[in-house]
Amino acid sequence: MSPGLEVIYQPGQYQERLNYVGCCDRLIVVIGITSEVIMTARILIVSMLLIYSTWLNAQSTAISLYESEHFGDATYYTGLGSAGNCQIMATLPAWGNQLDFKVALNQSQYTSGDMSAGCGTCLSATYLGTGLGNDPPPQQFTALVVDRCPECIEGDLDLHAEPQLDGRWDIAWSAIDCPVGNTTLAYLFEGSNPFYIKMGVRNHRIAIKSLQVQPQTNGPFFTAERTSDNFFTCSACTVPYEFPMAVRIQGINNQIITDTVPGMMDDVLITGSESKQFESIDSIIFVDDFEDFGF
Repeated sequence: MSPGLEVIYQPGQYQERLNYVGCCDRLIVVIGITSEVIMTARILIVSMLLIYSTWLNAQSTAISLYESEHFGDATYYTGLGSAGNCQIMATLPAWGNQLDFKVALNQSQYTSGDMSAGCGTCLSATYLGTGLGNDPPPQQFTALVVDRCPECIEGDLDLHAEPQLDGRWDIAWSAIDCPVGNTTLAYLFEGSNPFYIKMGVRNHRIAIKSLQVQPQTNGPFFTAERTSDNFFTCSACTVPYEFPMAVRIQGINNQIITDTVPGMMDDVLITGSESKQFESIDSIIFVDDFEDFGF
């Protein structure tokens, strides 16, 4: 389980710890014996937790891909090549070919409330035995979301197949862990320089909810904005960017990883220096409300 935010009260030798799943920083508050200092410390703690809660409550709704079973049509398309709206195929890790299909996800679930939040998600699907055409999918199959199907309605999957297959088939599916094995998080830059970054998180076991970056060593973290093609930019960040650069990545179930991006080079998959990877979607407690902070 990922470590939590540890708030340590220190009146004398006594310590009381408040653990919150989802953050990997430590805030140490030294409290004196006066009520004024205690009140100031409590205000400081609550303020910092509120700021952090805002990040935890990012707008992505991709958690529903895991929590519910979805029903729709499976169709087929060709011509994916090294493209795909998620910009994954050109640097696809080896485990990506263990899945049965690369898929274009319907527009609604592709965006999942945040531009391209469905990208890189792995799916487990069942063919329900009904439909029209000549080429039904396997009864059970897995898939990786690498593309967007703008004309598909919610629940639909467009399966990449070469040569072209035929039909429209009834399916049920939900998101699962990607089979990343013992591999770690990686990063991809596009059109970036010391004054502008467009960076994607790759090779993740579960969907990414949000990203924070620390553009200067020992400086503050800034929340990045997701793009429609599965990258993040940071309009609020101070520049120039300094490397190695610390990042905080929030998984779709509020699990937090702190990693270090060692350098910047466009179109090359860069492995994080801390050798980090998300735990299973089933391993971390879901955080739904501010009361989980323990106040």
